[in-house]
Amino acid sequence: MFDISWYFQGIENFRIVVLRNLALKIVTIILIFMLVKTSDDVDKYILINSLSMISSNAVFFVNLKLPLFRYRISKEAARIHLIGALSFFVPLIAVEIYSHLDKIMLGAIVGSDFENGYYEQARKITQLIVTIIASINIVMLPRISNLYAQNKKEIIREYFVKSLNVIYLVMLPCVAGLFIISDQFVLWFFGDDFEKVSILLKICCFMIPFMSIGNFVGMQYLSPTNLQNYMTKAYVIAAVANIGMNIILIPRFASVGALIASAIAEMISCGIQVYYLQNSEFRFNMMKGISKYLIAASIMVLCLVIFNSLVSLSGGMYTIINMSIGAAIYIIVLVIVKEDYVWAVIKKLGIYKGTEV
Repeated sequence: MFDISWYFQGIENFRIVVLRNLALKIVTIILIFMLVKTSDDVDKYILINSLSMISSNAVFFVNLKLPLFRYRISKEAARIHLIGALSFFVPLIAVEIYSHLDKIMLGAIVGSDFENGYYEQARKITQLIVTIIASINIVMLPRISNLYAQNKKEIIREYFVKSLNVIYLVMLPCVAGLFIISDQFVLWFFGDDFEKVSILLKICCFMIPFMSIGNFVGMQYLSPTNLQNYMTKAYVIAAVANIGMNIILIPRFASVGALIASAIAEMISCGIQVYYLQNSEFRFNMMKGISKYLIAASIMVLCLVIFNSLVSLSGGMYTIINMSIGAAIYIIVLVIVKEDYVWAVIKKLGIYKGTEV
């Protein structure tokens, strides 16, 4: 039987936190839909989101059981830990700068709140998908760090292959599905005034793979192996490229130009980080196993296109039905082609008791 225990063991300690956070997010969305009705309710929207963020962070302290003790910190220990903390802080600052740079330059060059609004909403949806995918890397980071400390390089390489395949498994249907439903989704979720967001979401579909793979390399290779400076270089180069592309593209294409610039920056950042990985002792074939997911995603898209040409739907029902049908087709195809991870999850959940896949 194909072993997927490596992932379930890694996620075990995160289960309670993830479930509590999920519950908080659902409550936040419900409150927004219930209480935020007009543009005059901005204060309510800000309050709900602020309380959500505070509650989300407070979750980590619930049921925290640690012994209380005094610890005398020497100047040398403080210096060492400060340098270590800064090595993680600098790349995070670089990410924040170039992820918000587009909005700043878009507002300064175009001077339109509407264009900034279109851009902001498209990036929010994109970030939601990337966050789901990046959770795989968060789960694996402490495990990879521990294995690296024990010098178990072969096991690390094996985990890289497995976790990247899980990322492909989740990412490809998300990207394909978002591309298909973006037009109708934007119309019912944001309204007619935000129709341009659907164009931006389609551009985002080309950006998500670079963001996901870049996050994989950064979180699972560069961070655990103390190569954060390489990550910083990648982000700084991407930020410089982003500024240059913004200057060229925003005056001509506004929010579309800003998003194209972001996509190019993410591609550069991802490419640099992948280069470091593929020129290290942990190099491996990053395309191994992706064919099954591409086939399943392609069949899913084809079936959805045919379905939507035969059945006329709109609004939220269009999105829900398309997502349900798309997910079902994707999983069924992977089951048919005997994809290892899907079958491993099926057996883990007790849906199938057989021994042969």
